[in-house]
Amino acid sequence: KKYYELQGREKPICAIKGKIQREITDEELVELKEQGLTDAQISEYFEKQGKKISFATVKKRCKEIYKAKREKTYC
Repeated sequence: KKYYELQGREKPICAIKGKIQREITDEELVELKEQGLTDAQISEYFEKQGKKISFATVKKRCKEIYKAKREKTYC
């Protein structure tokens, strides 16, 4: 933020988007996925709540979550 203030510019949208995506918890994603929603439907669900996240990001995060869960169960 300080960098952009020194440059006289506003913080880019992608930085704000990243913050919103971090606000979406893994538990929320897993719960919606287990309800049978597709990645696109999950993306739409959060967009209606004012949280923009692409279905590609949903897909990527779900893969990471389930991969981590499988690794924990094998230990």
